[in-house]
Amino acid sequence: MDGHIIRAAALEGLKRKTVDDAKDDADDEGTNKAQIKKELRNSTSMSVKESTNALAKFASVLEHANDFKLEEIAIGKEANALAARKLELEEKRYLLDKAEREARFALEQQERQ
Repeated sequence: MDGHIIRAAALEGLKRKTVDDAKDDADDEGTNKAQIKKELRNSTSMSVKESTNALAKFASVLEHANDFKLEEIAIGKEANALAARKLELEEKRYLLDKAEREARFALEQQERQ
């Protein structure tokens, strides 16, 4: 009879332990789910903040790239203007040299006659 009582007490203890563990597991799962939800909210808000920061930085980079491109275009225009001015001056020099040669030639022809 003592064996039956001990066995019944052991089974009762196991049942209690199983029920208590199940409650603890349910509480832990609920707590874990709540923690996971909080972490997701935090990570979502952080990822939104990070995305916003990344977009702001990207916009800033694009602005700077556009500024550099505008500067590059302006420098190109200046270079083209300088090249055009150089071409004009070379043309004037050529015309002046041509006029000098013609004047010398005309002077030499007058001296020969």
